[in-house]
Amino acid sequence: MTKTVEKYGLRLKETGEVLGFYYESNSGLDFCGETTCNLSISDDKMWLVDDKYQAEYVRNYSTEWYNAGYETPTNPFESEELEVVKVKVVTDVEPETASVPTMEEYLRLRYAEDNPEHLKYALKEIEEKKYNKFFYSWYDLQGLMEKKKWG
Repeated sequence: MTKTVEKYGLRLKETGEVLGFYYESNSGLDFCGETTCNLSISDDKMWLVDDKYQAEYVRNYSTEWYNAGYETPTNPFESEELEVVKVKVVTDVEPETASVPTMEEYLRLRYAEDNPEHLKYALKEIEEKKYNKFFYSWYDLQGLMEKKKWG
């Protein structure tokens, strides 16, 4: 299924680059939100909104850091450097199958060669149901994938 959505953003006139955004922590600061959203030149996260008037507002008015969120970020550029652009976001959605190892499969893949004693111990713990739930982290799975043991 293909779906097209129209959004609005800001583009640098000189380079043609659509602006992106990033968040900055306000940890430890008073009288502000937890983060500040800033416009920037970014290749990975475009700043896009649903309304062209909102984009035009942000082009002309930068929000102070202590109130800046995604809807109204800080804008370090001069309004004359920017133009509002329409961006068509096309998504092609189709089902995809993927699986991840069970806990037992993960343990075997991870420890069978390197640490068989730990594998034996961990499998026994699972079998005896010593804990309510056993799980591994996403980073553990990424480690298996990097070693070409999964995926």
